[in-house]
Amino acid sequence: MNLKNTSFISYQKDGINIVIRSDISERWLDNFINQFINMNSLDQAEVLYDKRNTITKIDDQILGKEIAVKEFHLEKTYDQLRFRLLPSKAERSLKIARALKEAGLKTPEPLAVIEKRGKTNELIFSYYLTDYVDYDFNMLDIAKDFEHPERYKIKELMPQLGKEVKRMHQANIVHNDLHAGNILVKDFETKP
Repeated sequence: MNLKNTSFISYQKDGINIVIRSDISERWLDNFINQFINMNSLDQAEVLYDKRNTITKIDDQILGKEIAVKEFHLEKTYDQLRFRLLPSKAERSLKIARALKEAGLKTPEPLAVIEKRGKTNELIFSYYLTDYVDYDFNMLDIAKDFEHPERYKIKELMPQLGKEVKRMHQANIVHNDLHAGNILVKDFETKP
């Protein structure tokens, strides 16, 4: 499936709130909900991170590409309460990603937000889906590991990062989750 459109549509289906790229088929959505959300059993899924949130990489046969699914866990009482009143982390992630794209900044291509809320507006589940971006390491890997093989590049990477953050702020984008673990680096010398 060739996705080029960047407009999104919002609707509700079977009690699930959906914000999705308008060029993604309902067949894909039904398949994702049935296999990933209801069964949590996609054969081509690989959990990449499972701590505060869960990030899963899926080789999506319908879309014909790898996608990333970020599932937000709300284990703290404070988060459970505040996200009854505020937009969820998934909704905010989509909003920020669209603003970054509009400003010409690099970020994984957003695909959808899929959520379900209970009777008192509590989040039952919350997913943010994007294209999967292959990367070699994140900035946190380099910052924490003095023996990291790419650490010598930090002087080269920091000015580039500063320029990107400046562009972000000039576009009036406040990220709210900008930290070293969220900055992905690809080593173009070894993987073009």
